[in-house]
Amino acid sequence: MICDSFISMVTIQSPISEILRDSPQSVGVFHRLGIDYCCGGKTPLNEACQDRGIDASEVLREVLSVTDGEAFGNLHADLWSTDFLISFIVANHHSYLRTVLPLAIGQMTKVVSKHGERFLDAPAILELLVELQTTLLAHLDDEEKVLFSPAISALSAEQIQSIVSTHESEHEEVGRKLQRLRAITSDFTAPEGACTTHRSAYSSMKSFYEDTMQHVFLENAVLFPQLVAKVLNTSTTHH
Repeated sequence: MICDSFISMVTIQSPISEILRDSPQSVGVFHRLGIDYCCGGKTPLNEACQDRGIDASEVLREVLSVTDGEAFGNLHADLWSTDFLISFIVANHHSYLRTVLPLAIGQMTKVVSKHGERFLDAPAILELLVELQTTLLAHLDDEEKVLFSPAISALSAEQIQSIVSTHESEHEEVGRKLQRLRAITSDFTAPEGACTTHRSAYSSMKSFYEDTMQHVFLENAVLFPQLVAKVLNTSTTHH
């Protein structure tokens, strides 16, 4: 269970990212309720719940009751070193995105070519997946070449903060596309009469959605603050 100190600190006014930093296992609650915790992580819980027409007090009670074995488990990413966190994000999330997105696009391409006349939303879903792939693959490359590179240590705090702000803005764009994907697929529920490939595409999209939400949360709420703090500490030490 969540420790008593966490319970005493968290209120319905707490930002979602703060709640998840202390209780990563509660991410499943936000997933299920459709609350954006990656790009909307700075939003207070009560405001996010109001937007969804949900009782914030009930959500908070559910968050506080989640056990350690639920959701994506005991990551405790806030305790990881910056280097380990970067390695995890690249090896786990970046590699997965480069695998699952082409898979989902290939599956939906078959659906559109064979059943496009029956499922009129399929072309729009495929188009959105292609947009996401174009945006995300360029974003991943940029992160790995610049933000995650050892050369980042040579940049000033202002330069790093500027790069981080750019990446956060790109995350917001991805977040909007992800919410649209969730909406037009009816929360990744395959339509009646869908073939095996069609159902597999929806499963791939759901996995991609959930993985990217966790991925963006780790960067926005944990990694980026660490990178900025690390440079600030270094510059303070040198002075």
